Amino acid sequence: TDFTMTANTFTAASGSTIAAQALTATTVTATGDISLDGGNFVFNESSADKDFRVESNNNTHALFVEGSDGGIGIGVSSIEANAQVHIEGAEEYLVIKHAGQMGIKLYGDDTNVLYSYDKSGNSLTGGITFNHADGTMIFQNNGSTERMRIASDGDILLNAGNIDSSSND
Repeated sequence: TDFTMTANTFTAASGSTIAAQALTATTVTATGDISLDGGNFVFNESSADKDFRVESNNNTHALFVEGSDGGIGIGVSSIEANAQVHIEGAEEYLVIKHAGQMGIKLYGDDTNVLYSYDKSGNSLTGGITFNHADGTMIFQNNGSTERMRIASDGDILLNAGNIDSSSND
């Protein structure tokens, strides 16, 4: 161990000490293992436009926080416009596990959407739209072609024909 820090004091391996408040640094470089035990850790408390990233064995941006807008990237060095979380890789899935109830909640004031894109052509392949204004849910495929709509009263519209939820026909 080259140095230890306890109670705001740095202690060098040689035994000499210095008060932590007396230190000013613009860059800290460490090699080897770093062990942090206890307390809170705050990065960029002054809100400077500085990025934060964590490297893995084969990815320079395994975890990336963009200082300019706070977007979070996993596996990306540049976060897509309008994205708060951007995940990219060869074959990625969002995996959420729990022994009990599980789900995804979309919060929005107007319309929420789930879209599927073809990565090679960056083209829309389909999606689901939840429209708050009129209470409809719209299912699309083959791009943005509407294939089914569920109205707020439960009626279902398939392409050009209606299926009335209140009838037994």
